[in-house]
Amino acid sequence: MTQAAMQARLPAAPVSPAYSLMSQDHLKLKYLFNLIKPAVVMVQDGPSFEKALRAIDLAGITVVHVLRPCEGIKSVAFAELAATKVTADVGNSIAKITPETVGKLLFTSGSTGMPKGVRHLHSNLAATAETYAKQVLGIREDDVGLSAAKLFFAYGLGNALTFPMSVGATTVLNSERPTPAVMFALMNKYHPSIFFGVPTLFAAMLNDEATKTQSGGDRLRVCTSAGVCGLAGGAAAAGGAASAAAASSRRRSRPRRRSCRPRSSGPRTWTCASSTSRILAPAMGQLCTWSPLTYPRPGTGS
Repeated sequence: MTQAAMQARLPAAPVSPAYSLMSQDHLKLKYLFNLIKPAVVMVQDGPSFEKALRAIDLAGITVVHVLRPCEGIKSVAFAELAATKVTADVGNSIAKITPETVGKLLFTSGSTGMPKGVRHLHSNLAATAETYAKQVLGIREDDVGLSAAKLFFAYGLGNALTFPMSVGATTVLNSERPTPAVMFALMNKYHPSIFFGVPTLFAAMLNDEATKTQSGGDRLRVCTSAGVCGLAGGAAAAGGAASAAAASSRRRSRPRRRSCRPRSSGPRTWTCASSTSRILAPAMGQLCTWSPLTYPRPGTGS
């Protein structure tokens, strides 16, 4: 639905499900709804979002559901829309997209007040895929990506949508809360080659007693993180979205994740390797980050 809207040159605005499913007064949801005045509201499951739908004025709004409709609220099934015959209008609309065309509206977390909308142009999405995904991560067609962040975050949007789509790679979408148990289960089921996390999640995965024997699958070659943290607070840190590729002791066995703990009170780090390395088992080492602005890349000399 997001891609269809962007191709039609209509900005898509994903909203955190927490504003609908966890909020009691739906204050932030109503604020955003009145701010952007959408023509279409899409929900995964009508009954699950019923309270939220009834909290906003749907007069003149088209509601789209993926799984089940909400009783008493008129809505259209996404499957019905997806079955619509493609006409020349699609190509004509795409041809009119310019670098300045607004593709998405993403919202801040609202930690200091109401969420603020941030415009993302089509050129913005292309630039991050070209510079960070391709030049830093070295993403390629045979990669499988798993992102802890959801699509309504700018970080998750790149990780799970624009980055893989830029090279025809595969992405794993997770609707659950990204706990250590959930992420390890997904990693061992889908065997991602790139894992997009955040510092607090890396720290939790390293220190969770219930998952201490779990591995990260057998294809993982790059772990990357967004956000800034003191290195003692997470397994990988980044200024913006830097990459930390973890190399191993060359043993194809379960990662000895406990070896990533600091020997003393110093920082917790990952051993750094080139973006083409396969991660087999994390070990203590140096945290290496790079970007197109900090060449040469560590250890490459180029």
